[in-house]
Amino acid sequence: MTKLGAIAFVAILPALTACSSTCPREDEDARPFKGGNTTADRTYYETNAWNEDFIDFPAGRRLALVHGLAATPIEVRSYLAFRHDALPKEGRGVVAESAGNQVLIQRVDETSVDVRNDTCEHFYLRLVASTVPDPDGGGGAGGSP
Repeated sequence: MTKLGAIAFVAILPALTACSSTCPREDEDARPFKGGNTTADRTYYETNAWNEDFIDFPAGRRLALVHGLAATPIEVRSYLAFRHDALPKEGRGVVAESAGNQVLIQRVDETSVDVRNDTCEHFYLRLVASTVPDPDGGGGAGGSP
């Protein structure tokens, strides 16, 4: 290797190693989560109410949140906290909407919303999803008539 080649290699080495992560990651299929609350009309789903424990969501975790909605959700929102009891009765809690790669939405379909914690941080998750009511009351594939 020439001197110039060695200098170029040393210069790009940090960029090459930045792509790998040393944080703990789960390397598995999405874990099904069948808990949560779905409204009677099957248009709104939440993994937990605000006063219930948030879902454990460590670094790299993948979850398949089975929503029970009448159709594929048209809106999905996620919230994160650093404690399972994000809004404790004895004091103020701290909850924020997720941003960036904290909650990657990997799939949304008529059965589940699949998410991944793509960070090195351990969070607790609350996710809500909603769809529109079917005017005929029978569910359906959606779209224009």
